Amino acid sequence: LMLLDSINLIQDFPIIGEETLELSYYTPGREKPTKLTFNVYSVDGQSSAPTTKGSIYTLKGVNAFHFYNASTIISKSYKTIISDIVEEILTDMSAKTGVKARINLEKTKGMVPITIPRLSPFSAIDFLRQRSVSAENPSGGAYVFFMNQYGMHFKSIENLLKEGKQE
Repeated sequence: LMLLDSINLIQDFPIIGEETLELSYYTPGREKPTKLTFNVYSVDGQSSAPTTKGSIYTLKGVNAFHFYNASTIISKSYKTIISDIVEEILTDMSAKTGVKARINLEKTKGMVPITIPRLSPFSAIDFLRQRSVSAENPSGGAYVFFMNQYGMHFKSIENLLKEGKQE
């Protein structure tokens, strides 16, 4: 987030990287605002503003999932469908970070014995994504995992195209 700070707040109230940044914005076509919370980890590019007072700087932040992902290792064996494993990882991540995010999963096909070999949660999901086959569309189905304003999604590209714009 690039800021033009006209009162030079950063000089009198130092930002040290332990602050929380809350953003709320409206998107055309949505009734409710999107609200996001980030933990500030860096202040970069500080320079004087064009006026005599103030400064320009960039606040860099990440959400709580990033910190959880960076500090957690999954090393576990499973024998179930891959979408259930992904759901367990995401549910655990939401519970431990306190961030409520809707989980939107497309079911996968086949019970598989699989071992996650000391991976972070996001790396584990990527590992599982590469091995996923859609229960709805077994002929194709490269899976993707992403997070947006509607929640966390683990779906095949074919299903995303079939659904089109949602909500």
